[in-house]
Amino acid sequence: VQFSDSVTATGAAFARIATTESAEVNIEDCSGCGLAGWGWQDNGYGAGVMGPDIYFAATGRHTIRVQVREDGLGIDQIVLSPSTYLTASPGALKNDATTLAR
Repeated sequence: VQFSDSVTATGAAFARIATTESAEVNIEDCSGCGLAGWGWQDNGYGAGVMGPDIYFAATGRHTIRVQVREDGLGIDQIVLSPSTYLTASPGALKNDATTLAR
């Protein structure tokens, strides 16, 4: 996943569109964890592992670029949350029916 104006905690450009850097989101939480129905995922890999926080250089609209890797992709919702879902997903990793309102 790449963003139009994403930065690190120190303000350095990170995972920007048109670069080779990205925030990876793996559908499966770990090798062999398995998939079942819809689920929520983040940019960390491994059970209970959170990826690095993603910040934005300014408030307002942001463009998100999603590039599919080898196994394809299905998206129902993408949630960018400054606090509420920063350390906990809104639903389960598997067989979840949670949909957030806009």
